[in-house]
Amino acid sequence: MTSDLNIGVRHALPVYPFAAVLAGACAWTIAKSSKIAMYAVAAMLLFQMVSSLRTYPNYIPYANEAFGGPDKSHLYLADSNVDWGQTLKQVGAYLRAHQITDCWIAQTGITDLAAAGVPCKPLPNGLALMARQPQAVIPTHISGVVLVGAQDASGMLWGAGDLNPYKQFQEGIPEAIVASAVLVYRGNYDVTLAAAQSHISQIPMLLQQGMAERAVEEARTAVALVPDSASLKAQLGGTLMKVHRDQEARQHLRKRCRWRRCICRMISRSRLRI
Repeated sequence: MTSDLNIGVRHALPVYPFAAVLAGACAWTIAKSSKIAMYAVAAMLLFQMVSSLRTYPNYIPYANEAFGGPDKSHLYLADSNVDWGQTLKQVGAYLRAHQITDCWIAQTGITDLAAAGVPCKPLPNGLALMARQPQAVIPTHISGVVLVGAQDASGMLWGAGDLNPYKQFQEGIPEAIVASAVLVYRGNYDVTLAAAQSHISQIPMLLQQGMAERAVEEARTAVALVPDSASLKAQLGGTLMKVHRDQEARQHLRKRCRWRRCICRMISRSRLRI
């Protein structure tokens, strides 16, 4: 509780039962003080019951209406507080109800879209990339219906600002929100950074298979798509080091990074793990 580590409400979970008992005791004490207080407490309990029933079965992103309701949770929270890949059945039902068969989706936890009844083509998702799972290589531009899970839209697993390949969706207004956790958009979108990340995702698999040149080529392709991205350059440098081309990695980083030169030199001196 006193550390700087903050990965959600799980740190405070042991407090919840005691807080609930204390809240119940306080409510009972207040309710006994007068009829007005009794009616106020009863109204608050009724409000909580109705709010809870309205959000069923989407309790992971739940927030009561005083907070803005569960559809607003993604504006303030991320990770398993909102989206942990729990929405597959509802996404499939939404697509069937709206007769959508041509779509794209970025969603945590999806491994087999067809089995989940989701006909969309996959976009890279941050958790799979962290787990070093290869993602489907995608084009730089997509169109039609695009579904983005709140986890990926938040940028938590990608980085803030321009590091987030789904920044435009984070800042956009969705036409619908499925299960209070999946944002639905429709239009034409430039997803060049996501496309670059899809190439980066191939690298661990290629290195494991001993295909060093292919791995380097995928990293170079990613950098060519987004030449101003320091993180992608670092990935290329790390890939070159992984295949023992240290001098080339250092030269590349020093040549390409410009104003980030000091940071890149530090990166080039370390052996990045891809």
